[in-house]
Amino acid sequence: MKNLRILLVFIIMASAALFLSGCKKVSNTPAPVVDFNYASDHSSMPTVSFTNLTTDATSYYWDFGDGSSSTDQNPQHIYATSGYYDVQLSATGPGGSNSTTKGVILTDVTFNNPVFTDMYVTLNGETTTVSPGSSFTFYALTGNSVSYDAYTYGVDATNTQVGLKMTWNNTIDLEGDPVYNTLDVSSTYFFLYLKNVGTHILTPIYVNYGLPSQTEDDIQVPDDGTQYGIGYYIANSNTIVRAYWQDKPNTYTYWDNLNFPGTDDQYVSLKNTHEMYENIDEKPPFAGTPRLLKPAGNPRLNSNFDKKSIKVLCN
Repeated sequence: MKNLRILLVFIIMASAALFLSGCKKVSNTPAPVVDFNYASDHSSMPTVSFTNLTTDATSYYWDFGDGSSSTDQNPQHIYATSGYYDVQLSATGPGGSNSTTKGVILTDVTFNNPVFTDMYVTLNGETTTVSPGSSFTFYALTGNSVSYDAYTYGVDATNTQVGLKMTWNNTIDLEGDPVYNTLDVSSTYFFLYLKNVGTHILTPIYVNYGLPSQTEDDIQVPDDGTQYGIGYYIANSNTIVRAYWQDKPNTYTYWDNLNFPGTDDQYVSLKNTHEMYENIDEKPPFAGTPRLLKPAGNPRLNSNFDKKSIKVLCN
């Protein structure tokens, strides 16, 4: 009986030892949860800053999608050009390994100014001036889309608006490929150039005289033979331009039958050669301090004359 008890105890102890030897230690540490975001410095060779949002990891490996890599936790990387890059972040920790891949989109957006005055473009809170005939590029924009606003108008020597304000606003899809935006002024409008070779200063200037779209600009066009850029106006089929003489308030020069080309970015070039045209009507009331316009210096005046402009002498 005693031997039986000893055998039973031995069997129990051996079974316990066998059970314990077959157990494995189970870790309570989870595998890494991998995530990141990024931001660009918007340069022509963009530097992208990556922010690591991964948890439960101790080491990292970045594949930037252009053949480059890094083991930094929060690296910066310079891309040779904008575009679309698949960036993979792999992370390892006590609980194992994990990875994630995101598309990093860097899009260049260029604005072209084909018109006759400075254009002001605002995108992502940044406003830049694009001069006539030139362009400006916002580099390495991130995200899926971006909105912009732009405007232009004629100005006098004090940068006061002359004529109508032309505006644009739109949303651009960002996919990595370069985007080119040419901001044209539609054929609904025209830009006015005026040269005065007469013997009197012209002020004020009425465009679309007698029409609902009539404008009145308190400016001076001196009799110096210089061609001045005035501003943007509605192109009506019966547009009339009147320019009064400063020293003879009831006398004016006028132009009609302008016959606009009907193209985007169109303009007309008017020339005052007559010394007098007596007005049979009373001059509309007007008071103000005239201002000298700065000369227009846009080379498009000659290069696009046949396609987009007409030249009209005064009546």
